[in-house]
Amino acid sequence: MKPFFDFTVDALKNVTNTFNMVWPIAAGLWNLRCQVSGVKSEFPEISEKQLTAKFSLGSGIHGVNYKLSFIDKRWEEQKEDFAWILLNSTIPVLEAWTEEVEKSFPSTNHLQLQYANTVESEIKKATIHESTIMKTCFYPLYIAQKDRCTPLLKNLLICFRFFKEMRNCYMHNGMRAHDNLIFAYNKFSKISSPQQLGLQEIPVHSVPVKNNKIRLDLRGVVGFSAVLRKIMITVDTELVRSEKAEKQFIARWQEVHSIHRVLKSDPVGAERQVARYIKKCGLPVPSSTALVKNFLLQEQLLSR
Repeated sequence: MKPFFDFTVDALKNVTNTFNMVWPIAAGLWNLRCQVSGVKSEFPEISEKQLTAKFSLGSGIHGVNYKLSFIDKRWEEQKEDFAWILLNSTIPVLEAWTEEVEKSFPSTNHLQLQYANTVESEIKKATIHESTIMKTCFYPLYIAQKDRCTPLLKNLLICFRFFKEMRNCYMHNGMRAHDNLIFAYNKFSKISSPQQLGLQEIPVHSVPVKNNKIRLDLRGVVGFSAVLRKIMITVDTELVRSEKAEKQFIARWQEVHSIHRVLKSDPVGAERQVARYIKKCGLPVPSSTALVKNFLLQEQLLSR
């Protein structure tokens, strides 16, 4: 089942597309290293220009320093460089997603959605006006999702904060640990077990030491993507019971069913008809098709 809100679907697609490329790119780097090293060992006097001609010709890629990247730099260092690039492109996905939540729910604050101690109050603001039809007929289906972790949401955001502070150190502090990172790690270390985060394993990480260079693990950043996924799906699920979600449901129905639908006279057939129309909207079959049918009739989105 996909999330209810389009902005969550788009954000998760962004994360999925990024991380689907991680291991193929890493494997490609490893194989290129092997090829460059092999050529260099057989022909030690080969020039950078000759390496470029051999490995870059026809690719449209310019400026690769093969000696620096594949001879002078160790594989572990290269993987770590890749991990930093990946983390730096991953954190903004959740930041942009919280901004989209704020646009749809103006009573919320996108920054407060990113903190463990304020996220619950932000969800409460967004759902203060609940929709009876959404809470009764759709919300129970969404809370059954595998990645929905409302009881663990605070812990997931504590993990997010730790990785975000590492990213901040990368961007603004020369990859060296500052006080904010140490504080974030101390909070994270108290909840860093698979059970407390709803994960099969904790994202691989090292213990930061103030003013020392931070060590980042590629496997850990890949594992961190599961944390982002759970955060977004959990919040999206809680927003399903809101009046805004009801309006979104109506708007989606009107967009998909531009031709006014007429129900069959047979009650059982009519409910099957409604279930089919709802699935065309990209939504799961509701827990009570009869209640949704009556709602749609009341809103004049269907007729008998």
